[in-house]
Amino acid sequence: MDDILQALAKMLNMTVDEVSSLLTTFKGNAPQIYEMFVKEKMFYDLFSLFQLMSIVIFSVSAVVLAVLTLIYFTYDGGFVYSYDIRTGKTEEEIKLERIERKRKDLKIPLKISCISSSASLITLVIAIVLKATLAPNYIFIVNEILPKLTKR
Repeated sequence: MDDILQALAKMLNMTVDEVSSLLTTFKGNAPQIYEMFVKEKMFYDLFSLFQLMSIVIFSVSAVVLAVLTLIYFTYDGGFVYSYDIRTGKTEEEIKLERIERKRKDLKIPLKISCISSSASLITLVIAIVLKATLAPNYIFIVNEILPKLTKR
């Protein structure tokens, strides 16, 4: 029983006395509470990792999406050299061809970036909801009870 109390105290960053007073408040069985906390802490840590990964992927894909969109709408065809004009086309025709080619080349990366940012945002929301749903007791104890116990 003392091993379980020590493990629970270590997991919650508390002393054994604080954990035992917490357990008497709950009037529960220490092994069951320990198993519940371990399970909920695992869920909490796992979904926190998913949340962090989703934020990173969303940030990167949003920046890529912004840059590609900016290039897509602001590309002006570049500078036309004299050897390009010798082909019999005007400068405007050459620029229009370059713009069309550039936009065609950017369509697939734009779609991929848009899909990845949308999917990572959806994954972020799902991770937040699952973390709150599957680890409510752990979240409550970490946010509400631990600050009160450590202020004593």
